[in-house]
Amino acid sequence: AGSQPMANAEGGTEKGASGCAAVEEAYGGARSVWLQNASGMAVRVMELGATIVNILAPNRNGVRSEVTLGCDTFAEWQEQGASLGCVVGRYGNRIARGQFSLGGESYTLTCNNSPGGVPCHLHGAESGFGKRMWSLEDCGVHREGAPAVSGEGRDKRREATEHKRDGSTHAHAHLESTSECRSASACAESEREWAAGDGCAYAIFSLESADGDGGYPGHVLARVRYSLYPHTNALAVEFFADASRPTPINLTNHAYFNLCGEPSRTPVYDHRVCVLASHFLPVDSGMIPTGEYKAVEGTPMDFRTPTLLKRHLRRGAEESDGGEEQGKVVVQAGDGTEADEQLRLGSGYDHTFVVCHPEQGVARLSPPADICLDCGAKCADGGQQANV
Repeated sequence: AGSQPMANAEGGTEKGASGCAAVEEAYGGARSVWLQNASGMAVRVMELGATIVNILAPNRNGVRSEVTLGCDTFAEWQEQGASLGCVVGRYGNRIARGQFSLGGESYTLTCNNSPGGVPCHLHGAESGFGKRMWSLEDCGVHREGAPAVSGEGRDKRREATEHKRDGSTHAHAHLESTSECRSASACAESEREWAAGDGCAYAIFSLESADGDGGYPGHVLARVRYSLYPHTNALAVEFFADASRPTPINLTNHAYFNLCGEPSRTPVYDHRVCVLASHFLPVDSGMIPTGEYKAVEGTPMDFRTPTLLKRHLRRGAEESDGGEEQGKVVVQAGDGTEADEQLRLGSGYDHTFVVCHPEQGVARLSPPADICLDCGAKCADGGQQANV
């Protein structure tokens, strides 16, 4: 999406002493918010799908570039079917045959995906959260701890310490301008700033889902909070959900990252990926985990040291005359042997990795350019925490 941050826009601008600002503006049939900091980073989020529209990240020379895939117009955002940048739910990823049992009852959901000819329910299907119009509940610049998630909006910002945090998950991404990637544990500085919340620009979106919506049991009130921090270029994404009865829920943001600065034109095969995971979950022909925990050692899933994606993937157009492979991802083995079956099933990497040592950080992405992405997360479910 080619829009740039606006100094003044409909809904006004709130600025803080930290240099962060939250700028609300109309975008097509939705409201959007630009989150900006003094380091030159800007993130735009909107009500449709609670979507990340833009992430503009500065390099070490201060030149900003787009690092996520997106659309150029609001109409294109409405029509795209790749879940670009949106919050997917109630359940992100697949449910085999659209069926599950809970509390002695069986439930059937709409199937909207059939990898390998096996039907499944994907990302909430046609009524998924990523296709809904969320409500912009609050936005601004916070000054005392993390901004509160509350239906009463601005008047409740300072109640963050009183907010019930059960059933919430937190993820943050740190974009650094450097020619050398920091270690994954370097996310600690961002994490300390994130925990304090002081001076961050934020936007909170909410969505209600009725009992029986999409076939799921229970009324759900879901919220997502985006926070951009002033000094570390850290973007925190936090998910909250309250349900009236037990129900499966698995919220996540579905952004696609390409750090080369031209996401729609530059392939990611020259990106180096590091994932500190000792095991992964193999999938069957329907892309459903088999239940096995398989060691990554000796497989293309081993990213414990930075590895080029093109070692096992290439773009079909590179070795095609325009036939069936044109523009598709083609899996290959870097050593000339037969390509891995798991990569064939997923048409590339579409798997879950099992974290080794979460306290050391988990994921790092770096392109040939001088911006790198460190990722971390926490799960607030009775004290369990993991950086993923």
